Amino acid sequence: MYLNRFCYLLLIFAAVGSIFTSHPVAMWFLLAN
Repeated sequence: MYLNRFCYLLLIFAAVGSIFTSHPVAMWFLLAN
């Protein structure tokens, strides 16, 4: 169960990381428009 929880947290951190790395790009597009 601990391994499942660890993998789940790892997936959540990966999703949050991808959102925070793609968010500034979206903000730059909004500022450019």
